[in-house]
Amino acid sequence: MVWNYLKVALRGIARQKLYALINIFGLATGIACAALVLLYVNDELTFDNFQENRNSIYSPVSRFYAESLGRELVILPGPAAAPVLAENIPEIVDFARFTVESAPVVCEGEAYRELLTFADASFFDVFSFPVAYGADNRLLEDPGAAVLTRARANALFGTENAVGMAFTAQFGATQYSFTVQAVAEDPPSNSGITFDILVPLVRLNDIYGPDCLNSWRYSGAKTYLLAGPGVDRDVLEPKVAAVMAEHIDPEYQPYEIVAFSRLHLDEACRTLATRVSNPTYSKVLGSIALAVLLIACVNFATLSMVRASDRSREIGIRQVVGAGRGPLAVQFWTEAIVMAVVALVLGVVLAELLLPTFNSLAAKDLSLGPGSGAGVWLGLLGLCLVTGLVAGGYPALYLSRLRPAAVFGNRLKIGGANFATRLLVILQFTLSVALLVSMWVMSEQLHYLRAADTGYADKMLLAISANTDDAQRLYELYRNEIIDHSSVLGMAATDAAFTGRHVTSMTFFEGDEEWRVNLYRIDYDFLTTVGVELVGGRNFSREHATDRDEAILVNEALAERVGWEDILGRQFRIGREQRPVSVIGVVKDFHYASMHYDIQPIMMHLGSEAPTLYFYVRISEDDIPATIAFLKDKWKRVAPNLPFDYHFADEQFDRMYSAEERWSGIVTYASILALITAALGMVGISAQTMRRRRREVCIRKVHGASVSTMLRMLCREYIILVSLAALAAWPISYLLMRRWLSGFAYHVNLNAWGFIASGLIVLAVALAAVAYQVMRTARVNPAETLRHE
Repeated sequence: MVWNYLKVALRGIARQKLYALINIFGLATGIACAALVLLYVNDELTFDNFQENRNSIYSPVSRFYAESLGRELVILPGPAAAPVLAENIPEIVDFARFTVESAPVVCEGEAYRELLTFADASFFDVFSFPVAYGADNRLLEDPGAAVLTRARANALFGTENAVGMAFTAQFGATQYSFTVQAVAEDPPSNSGITFDILVPLVRLNDIYGPDCLNSWRYSGAKTYLLAGPGVDRDVLEPKVAAVMAEHIDPEYQPYEIVAFSRLHLDEACRTLATRVSNPTYSKVLGSIALAVLLIACVNFATLSMVRASDRSREIGIRQVVGAGRGPLAVQFWTEAIVMAVVALVLGVVLAELLLPTFNSLAAKDLSLGPGSGAGVWLGLLGLCLVTGLVAGGYPALYLSRLRPAAVFGNRLKIGGANFATRLLVILQFTLSVALLVSMWVMSEQLHYLRAADTGYADKMLLAISANTDDAQRLYELYRNEIIDHSSVLGMAATDAAFTGRHVTSMTFFEGDEEWRVNLYRIDYDFLTTVGVELVGGRNFSREHATDRDEAILVNEALAERVGWEDILGRQFRIGREQRPVSVIGVVKDFHYASMHYDIQPIMMHLGSEAPTLYFYVRISEDDIPATIAFLKDKWKRVAPNLPFDYHFADEQFDRMYSAEERWSGIVTYASILALITAALGMVGISAQTMRRRRREVCIRKVHGASVSTMLRMLCREYIILVSLAALAAWPISYLLMRRWLSGFAYHVNLNAWGFIASGLIVLAVALAAVAYQVMRTARVNPAETLRHE
């Protein structure tokens, strides 16, 4: 019986090759999108599953809402908290702390800038990171020990087995020696905790002083508590909060604990985990995949309707010879599922081809193979069956109940331009228009971000990292070496690169009022080198000795906050000591952070208490590679133990929108796939429609109707349908894109042109598909057609 159903289904598919090809390709496209999304969601949900203790690890945090960022963040306790919590709470059996520091590393005579993770000796007891070479116990107990990953060992020493090899790391003016004790396996791509080089946490006492690890104040150290077996979060959290309240005011900073297994999907905990995601991403991707798959299913159902009249006689004959409704329904469903299975195979192949591009856009390292997880393959198989059942539902449930008398009496009104067919066509083109509008808005916003005036001359501006305690002396030496070169147009120093969110701030007092403002340490040449415009007052000057300690520059945002009246010369007090300073100048607002955020008030000063972390060098556009080589050569001369770590300011600024660029790419690809799938559906529908209306076309042609007249007549209905689809898609797209743009403080305005253009593109694609079939039918010799009618 089953084999009979399969044979009939395969014969039916073979007879209707165009119909089958369109449906199989459409479903394959939808299944490919679904496969990629399943991989993504599976990776998100299985993050850190390799950690054996993942369900017993917790972190103490204090949550607060950052108004300037428009989202929730967490404050972590200082390193002193973990041992006290473990000592006072018996449910805590172990803990691990670590913090990441950037430092110049010298290895076999070569200088690199590396990220060193200072971790407790219990790090490998709490977390499950297997060791590839060396001892797998008592790691990081020796202050001079280090653990490298396979990749880092190979990069630094040219071999994975680097056990026993040595390197030095420089902090300030002091170099610290470390010997590789073990080499660990590289953390997997779905690990929330990553590291390259592990060194003992106790070494921070040598670098920053003996009280470094005794602080309860936030210091950047991440704290993880390992609870005993069966310890519930609800039992542990109040005890942790009570101990923390003894050392930190709970009214100001109440503490809770967050489960390690939930860190990856908790955006507020970005300071705790290296890789933190937003659950919204999975929902958006799922919606896009569902839209493409829905369009394919709509094609299937629509083509089933327009083919209904062709199959009605087949149904009537089957019923006359004894076929009941049940076997007929099973037959139609069998055909649908066979096509879905073929589409599944093609969809998996298509997903494999698209996977490199998808990984690049989604910033993942996914693979579609045996190791991708049983859940993914079961999900695809289930999706295949559901798609076949849903897509084949119309012919199975509706066509199988037709009565022979209605079939042979020509009283059927199915297929063709009925209400259900029109509704499905409108639905698929509504989804297509909505995706195109989203693609257009995202592209416009990204173009706006790239072309927007940052407020300073970000082109041909290099930011060189100089994270060393000896930076001021290094600055003078380096400046003397390069400033006379014809391609070097200026040089300045600062404590922050203007390519990210600046977090150093200071309290600003005037009378009884106070404000919290961002703080920058600059030098005398900063404004001219970086290209920040002075809109009032004067710049810092070496001729005014008091400028170093008593003068400040403010931006327009701060001037507006405190009031423009008499801003120049106005005195304020800053810092805990409320040191008096005077405003000598106002600079034009500039974007020192992402355009997701409003420009916040900033204050600039010359004070030497803030470290110099970056050198800005303005270069000419002539022979850039030679200029970079010159700068690197001079750097090695004055700082042989520091890597020449630089970036162009405009390129770094653009990288802040990498997530938006990736999502724009995903929506673009989805829009193209959806449009192709919908266009193929129109080809199938119009082919079936023209087949039924061939006699009408030929009669009109005999009576003198031109091809253009018939083209207008036959395309009129599709123009109306696509217009209705656009009218339905526009308000939906407007609401979605307005919400997306609300995440930017600076964004484009939604205008009608993009919406209209998206509708016209979909209309053009639909008309092209219909016009092709109309032209083919109109060219047929009427005598050949009418002879057989």
